Amino acid sequence: MKGETFGACMIVKNEESCLGKCLESIKGLDEIVILDTGSSDKTGDVARAHGAKFIEGAYKWEDHFAKARNEALKHTSADWILIIDADETLSTSGVETIREAIEKADENILIFKLDCVSAGGGVKHTIVRVHRRKPEIFWSGAAHNYLSVQDGPTLPVTITYGWSDAHKLDPDRTLRILTKFVEENPDKPREIYYLAKEHFQRGEWRKALDLYERYILIGQFPQELADAHLMISKCAVAVGETDRAWLAAFMALQVNAELSEAFMTLAALSGPNNRATWLRHAKISTDEKALFVREIQGLEPPEEKGAEYYRKVFSAFPDMSRYSYIYECVAKLCYGKVLDMGCGKGELLKHLPFQCEYKGFDFADVAKGECYEVGDIYNYPLEGYDTYVCLEVLEHVDDLRVLKRIPFASKVIFSVPSFPDPAHIRTYTIDSMVQRFGEFFSEMKIHRFNWDADNRKWVFNDIETEQYILLVEAKKK
Repeated sequence: MKGETFGACMIVKNEESCLGKCLESIKGLDEIVILDTGSSDKTGDVARAHGAKFIEGAYKWEDHFAKARNEALKHTSADWILIIDADETLSTSGVETIREAIEKADENILIFKLDCVSAGGGVKHTIVRVHRRKPEIFWSGAAHNYLSVQDGPTLPVTITYGWSDAHKLDPDRTLRILTKFVEENPDKPREIYYLAKEHFQRGEWRKALDLYERYILIGQFPQELADAHLMISKCAVAVGETDRAWLAAFMALQVNAELSEAFMTLAALSGPNNRATWLRHAKISTDEKALFVREIQGLEPPEEKGAEYYRKVFSAFPDMSRYSYIYECVAKLCYGKVLDMGCGKGELLKHLPFQCEYKGFDFADVAKGECYEVGDIYNYPLEGYDTYVCLEVLEHVDDLRVLKRIPFASKVIFSVPSFPDPAHIRTYTIDSMVQRFGEFFSEMKIHRFNWDADNRKWVFNDIETEQYILLVEAKKK
């Protein structure tokens, strides 16, 4: 309705690194209220510099997001509230588009939904992000909290979410909150679902599988149910239970027949004839009412670069020291006869223990010496090795074709990147990597290396960065 005011209500803690960008994206609001839950940095200075009402010292954090958000609402006066976090930004003209919708809204419209997308563009979901300020509209849920009203129209406005540096200070906060909540409230399906998601993101497949199975016995929200079945399928793939993965993917489609990701899962579990059929279904699926729409790479290999391209790359960027710690870790996992498939400059050989017998396969003719051979990676004889190492390989070639050729029961160590590069024909997340490679491996152990921008190298730590490399230790099945 015309004349109604429009503001934002936020909770923050130690967000000086990203808060300014967020507040810049929501300029033009009538009011911005920020409740601080215990910052020790300059978050308050950033908030005040952007004209926000910054409330500090009035609330003690209780490991419960809904309580904090409800407390913040007490300090707001605007008729309509935008929900946004410090590590998020509103799309250009978003404030104006929402304000126009508010002016046209009748009294029966209580909320508006917006599309939320990850900064990398790999995940999209649609949720309530604008609501009237009314006593009957409040927050519930210790983590992954939600409003008491969920039905309303969706506006053509996007919120892009990233990864706040503040997460580094307490990386297990959400896991801790949800674990405690589920222990105390074992019959709350939503929290069980999101606790399973936390374990999935950590590669703890069995824990995630048990929780998702527990969820589907009591869950009633169709979007979550479909996604839970889909995630059960992915967990089952990761632990080598193919039949269980098949059944769960079909159950996801039984709840929502428009899930392209479920069809992609079935394609990954199928042989070449049926795979093409499932892919056709995936391409025409609308993903209507999907809880999350994840970007899943296609199964057909894109066009590859030639050997000459990689010779030029290594010639222009000869320093491989940024990968040194990854090579050290890989060397500790190797045993017996080692085949390094795509050896680059032969860096792995520098770190291997003396008892390993090394052979490097170089399809770009960069490494020199008697330990290396050059040729066609799709036809090179792979039999007779104990450990197969694929570093800087699967993002450049037909990864599925290469992995199919590795002998049964062999130990395989491979890496995949999350970040785009002119030489990469695909990138991966944990989710898409498990989806794509789960049919080939059992006993998958995943290690994440994050980018240390200050020292320009890949490191293994708890400070998760937007760019990362996944190192996987697995057994070929």
